[in-house]
Amino acid sequence: MKNKLILFCTLCLLGACQGTAMSMVPALIINPSPEVKAELQQVLEQATGTPQIPLLETALTTSHKLLLERQALRDGQGRLLNGRHREPPLVFELYISAEECWLKQAGSERQFVLTLAKCRPASVSGQQ
Repeated sequence: MKNKLILFCTLCLLGACQGTAMSMVPALIINPSPEVKAELQQVLEQATGTPQIPLLETALTTSHKLLLERQALRDGQGRLLNGRHREPPLVFELYISAEECWLKQAGSERQFVLTLAKCRPASVSGQQ
């Protein structure tokens, strides 16, 4: 009987934890500015280890996904090293949770909060 009570309490606690977890909803940036773009570039540089990532002014304002092509290694004459470049792009996705904007790297557990960006949930038809 005691074991059943412990099991019941454990299941109740697990259910309560799942109920209070913040949900992450796909989002769009609503305050694109040079400061927000600089913060986004800094986070992407930290995540990828690549300096000076070029971004459009509209990055993450029309789609919650951001694809970054990997830079192919080239020789001194500009030719690709090791033949063709076949690396898939890095994918980052913007989410909102508890009014905070989060940038998540797809395929990994890495996520970064954007403190300067303001976000709104992406509409279902606007998601890609």
